[in-house]
Amino acid sequence: MPFDDIKNFSIQLFLKLPLKKLGEAIKTLLNKIDEQKNKITDLSLEIQKLKDEINRFKGEKGKPVITKNKDNKIDNKDKKKDRGQSGRGKNKQTKIIEIHKTEEINVDKKDLPQDAQYKGTREVVIQDINFNLNNTKFLLHKYYSPFSGKVFEGKLPPEYIQINLLQMR
Repeated sequence: MPFDDIKNFSIQLFLKLPLKKLGEAIKTLLNKIDEQKNKITDLSLEIQKLKDEINRFKGEKGKPVITKNKDNKIDNKDKKKDRGQSGRGKNKQTKIIEIHKTEEINVDKKDLPQDAQYKGTREVVIQDINFNLNNTKFLLHKYYSPFSGKVFEGKLPPEYIQINLLQMR
């Protein structure tokens, strides 16, 4: 049944139609609705493009194009993978540095009280830049005196304690 025949029908005429004709009329109306919906969608897109073009002429930005998400299951897997790899990545607290020379520095025995007990070493890595790379690890021995409640530690050589900033320029 053509749409032009249907558009002038009143409700009373629809009620009087036989079932077969009524089914055809409903199919025709549904097709027309679908056609109108597609036309509205196309016109909306065209209107948005024209608005964006007007905004570009004014020096503004157009409406951003936002794509819909794909399947949620796939997205969740991708998000989990991306979390660990985003940005520059995690910096480790301790980086592996090639050591070229190791020096052991002991506490001067004259400075230690009699009851001082050896408590281990502390690693200090000083990075120097020469024409040749030269990283030195100092093992500073530490002693603890329970009587005085103090920790005694070997001293770094003076050339490593104070850095002359003028030489670095």
